[in-house]
Amino acid sequence: MKKKSLLFTLLAGMTYVTLSSSTNGAAADGNGDRTGRLGAGVTCATAGCHASSSGATSCTIEIRKKSAPTGSIVTTYDADSVYIVKVTGTNANTALTKFGFQVICVNSAGGTANTGTWQNLPSGTKSTSNSSTSSLTLIEQSTPQSRNSSNNYEVSLEWKAPSSGAAAFYAIINAVNNTGSVGGDAVSNTAQVTLQKSASVGNTNLETAVTVYPNPVSDVINIDAKNITSGNAIVRVIDMRGKVIATQDVTVANNTINTSINCARWAAGMYYVQISKESETQVIPVVKY
Repeated sequence: MKKKSLLFTLLAGMTYVTLSSSTNGAAADGNGDRTGRLGAGVTCATAGCHASSSGATSCTIEIRKKSAPTGSIVTTYDADSVYIVKVTGTNANTALTKFGFQVICVNSAGGTANTGTWQNLPSGTKSTSNSSTSSLTLIEQSTPQSRNSSNNYEVSLEWKAPSSGAAAFYAIINAVNNTGSVGGDAVSNTAQVTLQKSASVGNTNLETAVTVYPNPVSDVINIDAKNITSGNAIVRVIDMRGKVIATQDVTVANNTINTSINCARWAAGMYYVQISKESETQVIPVVKY
């Protein structure tokens, strides 16, 4: 009986360690990257972690400039600027009193390199290397986190943007009952947001009066620029991802540029009309509807 009791005790202890193995964060406890970056088969809801169905908990990512924490959510980044990445988890079942999470930022979908730099991490979070790819950094809870006054979980992380390239954020949140086992826990689907470097405005010293009309525009953008020295100039249109979608080489005649660009097939949204001559540039935002 003593042998059986001892064996039962050992097995029970092993089971507890296995089932509660992500208390300190999935990566810190040897479960690696569970953000879903590598596909639906590698999340907190798969074997080796919590192995519960996903979707019962919601997860969202919102990114704003640190200088404007209550401002608009950004869709692009400025090189070397600092942003606040807010990850929110919600589950209506208040019996799930605690939350765990993981966030990663890489250079592309399923990327192989870190992008940007995490800094000034808040209490209750930590930076951990991905056990399967030691060069990748995961941000996760250092201890199970409690619901807030809004009855959900939010974590705001400070991130410094890189100088160039895509920044792909992946996050996952797990709402748990904090019993020491995985039964009843509810994992979110993966949240994913990708930022591209914002359109470069270059120098803005072009001493000229530029008119872009109509604005907002439906079919054709008209561009008038006056008081420009003779020579050649370039007109570009750049989308919110920083991609150049239209280019025109124009010749300055009588110190004036007068041209138009058909935009009827473009998707609705914000664009930037960029007029460049030699080392000087002027950028005018325009809205396509």
